[in-house]
Amino acid sequence: MAGINSEITISTEKRLCVVDDRKAIFHKWVEISYPVGESAFRGGPPAGQVSYVVALVEYEDGTVERVNLSEKKLIFVDNLVNNMWYESSAADIYNKMQEVSE
Repeated sequence: MAGINSEITISTEKRLCVVDDRKAIFHKWVEISYPVGESAFRGGPPAGQVSYVVALVEYEDGTVERVNLSEKKLIFVDNLVNNMWYESSAADIYNKMQEVSE
């Protein structure tokens, strides 16, 4: 987590990631929101808006998916060499990530 004196770098470079053991490229965060009406029940919640964030990723086969983080596991592989990504399975990358974090 970034502290007060930490440096934050913003880059347009795509990040490699693993989504439920599938290799993917992370494109960006997307905020999804929609209005909701007030509850029909007495004492229920008032009208408002529901909002949450999803990740937009592209898999090896070219399909693009919105990844809801409450339903799927997304792991970034920034600390690994890029050519390892193309030569290894997602399980190998995951195991290597576990070694790096220890």
